[in-house]
Amino acid sequence: MTDTHKKARSPGEAIYLEARGARTTSEQLLPLLALLKEDENETGGPLDELKGILHALIEGLRYQNGILERLDAACASASSSPISDVST
Repeated sequence: MTDTHKKARSPGEAIYLEARGARTTSEQLLPLLALLKEDENETGGPLDELKGILHALIEGLRYQNGILERLDAACASASSSPISDVST
């Protein structure tokens, strides 16, 4: 961990601490870059698996959106239809 909460004594030290924190963060992101370096001919890699998961999520959301649209239409037609005044 870096000393991100350390107070800088000068503007130069503030720049140094910020650059050091940025370097640490960028080094932690290196595994994500490895995903992008997959071979063009390779299939079934981690990036393809992630794309498949995202595609499944999008399809699920589309299905739910369709259901919500039908419910909205049903509620709108039910609220606009006259209510019978039959008393029991």
